[in-house]
Amino acid sequence: MSDNLTIPGRIIYLDIVRILAIFAVVVIHIAACDWVCLPVSSFEWQTLNFYDAICRWCIPVFFMMSGRHFLHPEKTITFSTLFRKNVLRMVAALFFWGVLYYLYSSILQNGRIVLQDVLGGLLSVVTLKARRHLWFLYAITALYLMTPLLRRLVAVSTPKRLLRMSLGLIFVSGIIPIAAYFTPLRDMAFFLQGIGFPGLFILGYYISRYNTKVKYIGLLYAGGVLGLIFTIVASSILSVSENIGNQLFYQFTTPNVALTAIAMMVFGKNNLSKLSFGEKWDKRIEAFSNITFAMYLVHDFFIIPFERRLYGFTPTSLNPVFLVPLLAAAVFALSILPAYLFKKIPVLRNFIA
Repeated sequence: MSDNLTIPGRIIYLDIVRILAIFAVVVIHIAACDWVCLPVSSFEWQTLNFYDAICRWCIPVFFMMSGRHFLHPEKTITFSTLFRKNVLRMVAALFFWGVLYYLYSSILQNGRIVLQDVLGGLLSVVTLKARRHLWFLYAITALYLMTPLLRRLVAVSTPKRLLRMSLGLIFVSGIIPIAAYFTPLRDMAFFLQGIGFPGLFILGYYISRYNTKVKYIGLLYAGGVLGLIFTIVASSILSVSENIGNQLFYQFTTPNVALTAIAMMVFGKNNLSKLSFGEKWDKRIEAFSNITFAMYLVHDFFIIPFERRLYGFTPTSLNPVFLVPLLAAAVFALSILPAYLFKKIPVLRNFIA
């Protein structure tokens, strides 16, 4: 990396990458519907593994884009503003959506909801057992609370120190679970991946602010592709060897996934930023990007019926090579309208979407 300074404002590549990332999230959750119930040696499971593996970069990219936004020294952020506008918003969203998903599951299972279901939903949030994708809200809330400290680190650190610190956190959090997997400590070690999230946060800022030297770009892209291939192949081999689906190399801070995510961010900055769609389309892309968080929150409502076999078919009922991306596109499209409506309602827009 070089120290050539760039301080972007609202730029198109971040909007494009954000839209691609939310689609990748939907693909992962579609692929997960049959992931645990198929023989790992089957063509169907291997196809699900392929789609899941090639999309794992999406969550690290979300962390990096958030870091890019919150850690720029030129952006004035007080703790009171951060707490009021960001932390409370995430907490409100977590409770609202955590309870809503709990009630939705109760309706699908029992055909009705009772007061105990509301209490159960609240308890699921408090005990960190909210609906699967809502874990991101816990993580990003913690990062928001750490932002004043991270901003201070950014302000007093040299570019090289920032790079080493961020990559070090990511590497340690990703490699320890792999090293510990074959020991009695393997379940405990998985919790360490959270150490890498601040590293991704810082790295997102670093990538946006400093240009990558030309001689390293090709190596970085090659590493990203190799990381992608490794995720697919290693997950397949490990799962077949254990005769059960294994997510060890799916973890978001493992070197293979992190490398792919980093390459994606650098590719976006160096290539997607050069795209010109015209002012009209740029505004449309920006508007679409602005509802992606709401899409993230709402999309699982359309996927839960697949898990419960309520649609009468699943992503592997037909050839999953075609059906997984087709269903992901359908869920993605169905999520747009409710996300848009949530963003149009003032109270919902400000606190839970």
